Amino acid sequence: SVCRYFTGEYSVMTLSARGMVNNNTPLKVFVAAGHNEFCQVYSVSLGRERIPSESGVRNRNVNGTPGQKPPNGQSKIIFQVEPLKKVQIDYHPKEPYGKVVRISNNNKLLASGGDDGNVRI
Repeated sequence: SVCRYFTGEYSVMTLSARGMVNNNTPLKVFVAAGHNEFCQVYSVSLGRERIPSESGVRNRNVNGTPGQKPPNGQSKIIFQVEPLKKVQIDYHPKEPYGKVVRISNNNKLLASGGDDGNVRI
């Protein structure tokens, strides 16, 4: 499945994604998108959108067998995108441009580099 998310008036110049693995929660991915002098961090997770049947009855089993996939049209997988934080990553006085963003393996740090010649963590 493909998802589009409008990030604003700026082009996305660089992108970094890191999954958050926890057996007790659904899959969640942190995405850092570099937009000119800024970096926007997003949380992306998978969700399921239930489509009600025409009769309004929700069947818990398919053909009497639990755990079977429902027929097409009863549910679909959707991406849930939530903007988290926006930070400035380049302070070049004439034309700021962040060239790279990366998320650390533990999802706690964001590193960036840009035209101003500095690496920021």
